[in-house]
Amino acid sequence: MIVSELDRKKQRIASILLLALTLLNILGVLRVIPYLRQGYQDFGVFYRGAEMVRAGQAGQLHDFHPIFEELLFVPFTYFNFRLAYLLWTLLNVLFMALSLGVIRKMFSEVRELGWPLMILMVTGFAPAVRAMMQGQDSILLLLLVTVGVLLLMRGRDGWAGAALGAGLFKFHIVIPLALVLAVRRPRLLAGLACVAALLVAISVTILGWGGLFHYVRVVLQMENHGAGGTPTVAMPNLRGLIAELAGGSGAIAANVATMVASVGALGIALWRVGKTGTSLRYAFAVASVTSIMISYHAVIHDLTLLLPLVLLLFSARETATPSEIWLDIGLLFLTYTGVLWGSSLWAWLNPWWWIPVVFWINRKYGWTGEKPLAC
Repeated sequence: MIVSELDRKKQRIASILLLALTLLNILGVLRVIPYLRQGYQDFGVFYRGAEMVRAGQAGQLHDFHPIFEELLFVPFTYFNFRLAYLLWTLLNVLFMALSLGVIRKMFSEVRELGWPLMILMVTGFAPAVRAMMQGQDSILLLLLVTVGVLLLMRGRDGWAGAALGAGLFKFHIVIPLALVLAVRRPRLLAGLACVAALLVAISVTILGWGGLFHYVRVVLQMENHGAGGTPTVAMPNLRGLIAELAGGSGAIAANVATMVASVGALGIALWRVGKTGTSLRYAFAVASVTSIMISYHAVIHDLTLLLPLVLLLFSARETATPSEIWLDIGLLFLTYTGVLWGSSLWAWLNPWWWIPVVFWINRKYGWTGEKPLAC
C-alpha cells in the first residue's frame, strides 16, 4: 500500500472506533439528562455567581471562579436558567468549531484529516463531551490557547501571550503552559503579564484587595475538600496520582511529594523545550501535558485542552507503515477509552492518561523533540 492509501485506511478504522465511543458518550449524556433538567450542571455555578455580581453581592461569592470570569456570564442572567444554559451550550459549539478551524491552520498535517473524522474526535472524547454537557469553560480555554499558539507560530509573541492571558480564569493551567512555551519565546510573557495586570485591576476594583485575598483563602480551603465534589485521587494530575499511590491520603507528605514532583516535571519540560532544534510543535505538546499534570486543581473536563495534541499526534507521521498506523490507532483508542472509563466508571484511571500520551509524543518527536518527521 502507498502512504495515502494507508492514511485513508487509518482514518476509516479510527472513525469506526470513535463512532463507537461517541455512542457511549451519547448514552452517558442521556443518563444524566434528568439531572440537567433539574439544574445540576456546572453552568449553574457560573449563572448563580453572575447573578450575585449583577446584584452587587460579588464580595459574597464562594467558589473557584475568579470574579473577572463571572463578569462574562452576567449577560446570561437576563434570561431564565434553561435558556441561558442553551445559549452557552451553543456558544461552546461555536468555540469548538472555531478551535478546530484554528488547529487546521496551525498544523498542516491536521488538514489531511477529513472533517467527519475531526468531528468524531470531538464527540468521542469524553472530556470535551463532559465540558459541553456541564456548560463548563474548558472549551473557551481551548479556543484561547489555540489562538495563542497560532499567533506564536506567526511570530506575534506578545499577542500570543495576551490570548493566553485571557484564559487566566484557569491560571493554574495557563501559567505553566505559558512558561513552557516562553522558554524559546520569552516575549510571550510580556503580553501575558499585561492582560494579567488588567484582570487583577478589574478584580480589585470590584472586590478590593481584602476581597481578593479572601478569594484566595476560600479557594485554598475548598481545595482541602476536593475539587467541586471530585476526590483528590480522581484528579487527572500529579496531585491525584500521588494521592492515589498514597492510598487516598491527603497528608502533608503527599502534598510535599506533589510539590516536589510538580517542580521536577516543570524543570524537565523547560529543559527539553529549551534544547536547540526543538520545534514549536514539540514545545506545544510538552506544554499541553505539563500544564495539566502540574496543575494543583484539575477535573476531567480540563483534559479538553489535549484535543489539539491528539489531533496533531494522530496526523503526524514518520514513514507510514502498517505497524505504525496500527500503533497510532491503538494509542488513540487507549487515550480515549482511558478518559472515558475514568470519567464514568473507574475514577482511579483519571491520573494515568499521560502514559500513552507521553509515549506517543516521544515516538513521534523523540525524547529531545529533534526527531524529523516526513510531514
